[in-house]
Amino acid sequence: MLRKLLYTAIIYVLSLAVANAGSLCPGSFYVAPTIVYQTMSLPGIGYNGIAPRLTLGYEDMLTPVIYTAAEIFTNPTTIKVYNNPNNMGSLRVTYSYGASILPGISFADNVTVGYIRLGVIKTRFDNLGKIRSGFQYGVGVKWGLNDLWSVRGEYSYTKYNNIVNFGHPDSNTYSIGLMYSFA
Repeated sequence: MLRKLLYTAIIYVLSLAVANAGSLCPGSFYVAPTIVYQTMSLPGIGYNGIAPRLTLGYEDMLTPVIYTAAEIFTNPTTIKVYNNPNNMGSLRVTYSYGASILPGISFADNVTVGYIRLGVIKTRFDNLGKIRSGFQYGVGVKWGLNDLWSVRGEYSYTKYNNIVNFGHPDSNTYSIGLMYSFA
């Protein structure tokens, strides 16, 4: 499933880039280093961590109001803030990666954009020795600082596939980061 969404995101990004190749305001590729605070939970088990995230994406304004973006991202590690394991293990995360699409609307002459995140993520739960996929959705706001730099903040929720003998982990993620557009 993750591969299908990743391929879909890549095709979506490439089709946007090709469709807007001759337009006056073409979209742009971007990189977004971000800091993420993540809570993972199952009944009786909890883990909170801080992680660096690197995002690569493509964004475009389809109309003066309609915003769209597609991106891939990775969290290469996490730093433990809190860990509450039970006798079966811990939900500590070692890495994650995924792909998302971000439809949204522009406020205030393209300086502020509100968007929703729809995507999939694959995460490795270290002490359980399991890698699980999950569906991710959330909301975010992007503020333009100038033509190349933006700041964005976001909340997203993820429900992971079942881990035998544990259940379906879920995650709440809060992030803030910079975006650099290659305009």
